[in-house]
Amino acid sequence: MFIKLIRFFRGIVTLKITDNYPERFLYICQKKSITIFNMRHCGKNMYISIPYRKLKEVENLAKSAHIKYCTVSKKGVPIYINTYKKRVGLIIGLICLLILPYILNLFILDINIVGNSVTDTRLLEAQLHDMGIFRGAFRKNIDTQTIERMLMINNEHISWSAVNLKGCTAEIKIRETTNAKEIMDTHTPCNIVAKKDGFIVSTEIYEGQPLVKSGESVQAGEILVSGITQDSNNKSRLLKSRAKIFAETEEDISIPIDIEQKKYTSTGVMKHIDIYFFGKKVFSFGEIPDTDSKTLTFAKKLSVMGKPIPIELVKNVYLCRETTSEKIDFNKAKELANINIKNEEDEMKQYKKIIDRELIAEEVNDKFLFNAHYKFIEDIAESREILK
Repeated sequence: MFIKLIRFFRGIVTLKITDNYPERFLYICQKKSITIFNMRHCGKNMYISIPYRKLKEVENLAKSAHIKYCTVSKKGVPIYINTYKKRVGLIIGLICLLILPYILNLFILDINIVGNSVTDTRLLEAQLHDMGIFRGAFRKNIDTQTIERMLMINNEHISWSAVNLKGCTAEIKIRETTNAKEIMDTHTPCNIVAKKDGFIVSTEIYEGQPLVKSGESVQAGEILVSGITQDSNNKSRLLKSRAKIFAETEEDISIPIDIEQKKYTSTGVMKHIDIYFFGKKVFSFGEIPDTDSKTLTFAKKLSVMGKPIPIELVKNVYLCRETTSEKIDFNKAKELANINIKNEEDEMKQYKKIIDRELIAEEVNDKFLFNAHYKFIEDIAESREILK
């Protein structure tokens, strides 16, 4: 078996001798010290095997001795090499493909940050880059424990972090501090004052001495519930007042709308693609408009067999447009103003109730000015510490 393996690596050529006197050919080969094996007869023909490296010599001997023969088969490593020697690029590409996953695992090709909601991802990526984690970074140069500590030191919102290197991906897991509910201070004496002018609708007094009642009007800064009370012995004591004072308040919002509005007309679409290698632009093609346009950007990271590679395609789609202007009438301006007012009201409804709205419009210079006068019901109670 071992001898067969050696012969396979050296190459084997099988010949069929059709000459009437094959013994003469065997004698010539023996005289030239040419190894012959697997010799057998099949009818009038003789089959022999010789080493591949002796093929040229055997062919010359057979030709000079006028011996008739033909090649039956060739097999072994040298034959495969000669067959594909003109396809060296294919072989090199195959070898590179086999070793590429191992080489890629030595570098960081993708960074995945999870768990952040308050901390900006771009800020974290910039910090990680300064610490040694970036696309193309050598894995063995990364000190994960130091980076974990530095992330918590540099970001007050991060209470815990972990850096996991999985293949060619750096996974950054962080946990941010939650906004714990404010602990109620029941010791510091304080009054409840009005944070804005209003007309009292209802009161909910939990602690303290009420100084106003429903139906009264109050001004901003006026004390509504006192933190100074008297006990049964007519002695004054200080406490922290707690109450909800619902009042009818008023507020004005001004929405300006330009009479001359910009109008965009589409003139076509252009595309431009940038190719990045290890985060650096190496090639780009396509058109970039020199006129006004709106840009849509799409980024795609390439991968091979599920493994990321350091190549990223960034496609920019330019929606070319021509800018013109047109004057709008009052009705169109009112429609635009109502859209803005609705957005404002959606935010207001979270903490106050709208009971009335009056919209007044006027034309000022080159604008329509819409003034919305609101009436709300809201809690105007505000704690203010009693200074001793």
